[in-house]
Amino acid sequence: MIEADKLRGTYIDRDAGRITFKKFAEDWLAAQTFEATTREAVTLRLRLHAYPDLGHRTLAQIRPSTVQAWLSALPIKSPSYRRTVFANVSAILGAAVDDERIAKNPCKAPSVKPPRVEPRKVIPWEGPTVAAVAATLPHRY
Repeated sequence: MIEADKLRGTYIDRDAGRITFKKFAEDWLAAQTFEATTREAVTLRLRLHAYPDLGHRTLAQIRPSTVQAWLSALPIKSPSYRRTVFANVSAILGAAVDDERIAKNPCKAPSVKPPRVEPRKVIPWEGPTVAAVAATLPHRY
């Protein structure tokens, strides 16, 4: 089986996934070209919401069921914030796939349901409101 995977070019060394999620995430974060504020926000989200449950696990231990259980237990009420935290974790696990540390991103499994964000309904301003706002703007606008 290993030899067949090597011939197909799909072999992943089992030892490659033995790094903890936290260590890999910290290395991933250090390599990103984020603005300082984005880096701080991602670091905070990981520290508060990913590391407590996923940080001690090795990449190889994180399965779709692990991700779904983590998502179910997240104490975040805001759907958009839940989705952002999930996206950060998925990006890190995607990088682990790219680095050939794991074969698949468990966040992309069909059994994992990403947090849904209900689209907001846009309510356009009435004509008088638009006119009032436009009247207060500098001429160049």
